[in-house]
Amino acid sequence: KECAEIDRAMKYYHEGVKDLKCIRMVYPKWENSTKAGWYSSRAVYLPEENKGVDVRVFAKALIEETGKGYSAGCNFPLHWSALYDDADIFGDGKPPCRRGGQDPKKLWGKLPVAEWTNAHCLGIPWFRHFDKQVIDRYVEATHKVCAHAAELKDYTGKADWAYWDGGWQRDIS
Repeated sequence: KECAEIDRAMKYYHEGVKDLKCIRMVYPKWENSTKAGWYSSRAVYLPEENKGVDVRVFAKALIEETGKGYSAGCNFPLHWSALYDDADIFGDGKPPCRRGGQDPKKLWGKLPVAEWTNAHCLGIPWFRHFDKQVIDRYVEATHKVCAHAAELKDYTGKADWAYWDGGWQRDIS
């Protein structure tokens, strides 16, 4: 019963934003499939369809409009992690990246799928209850932020927050 209500709410949100070119909702293609609890649901965000606005800036603007529920990115690329580059997690006197002789900083820009994925994932709110008024408010906020993308573009280079959906990242300034 709970999963059915979550599924109904999440599908309603999907319907509300499906006309936005910068967001592609992710949903199973199989006819009888559901995403059950929809935990940590993501959409594909396309900055090129939204005046080039970075996903972090877009998510931050959505949070400012709604108060919560959105996030940028996903499990960020391992080669960006200081843990991978600095920590001696195996106790042999060198960080994991040095075990294979690789310098992770030299990998930046060379792992395009990992970097593209993180730069194009938008965490969307988890609607646990079908409350039309609440979901409509989020749909309206998403449309509003997309409509004002040109104003956000000026802010893109100023996004200084480095903690990005569960992991520390380089800032984009």
